[in-house]
Amino acid sequence: MIHPTGMKETDKITYKQIKSYMITHRHFEKHFFYKYQSYGISIAELEQFPKHITHILMIEHKKGRKDHYLLTEIEKWKNGLTWNNILSNNVPDPQKHIPVRDMEHYETIEDVPEPDCGCNKLEEWQ
Repeated sequence: MIHPTGMKETDKITYKQIKSYMITHRHFEKHFFYKYQSYGISIAELEQFPKHITHILMIEHKKGRKDHYLLTEIEKWKNGLTWNNILSNNVPDPQKHIPVRDMEHYETIEDVPEPDCGCNKLEEWQ
């Protein structure tokens, strides 16, 4: 998915749809928001997700640790904390944030519940 602002700095955030999940990677050192102890997603991106998406699965990468899987219902994101982010080209990019403590945590991809409807397995995309 191309970021609605066209900013290259956000192109490294990618999304992959598998069934009713939207899957994305986040690097703790680059994307964790210390003020809210959270991760964020641009409101413009959230609005572009297909209507049947029920959850966002973040694959969290942290130096010196195995990947961690954070699952959250899409409604929590839509009702999350708003941060009025400004991109480096001075374009407003408001975001919704969810504190990590409010996400479901999984140690392996096999532990993550399978999404509804469809045929792909989560293990196929990491």
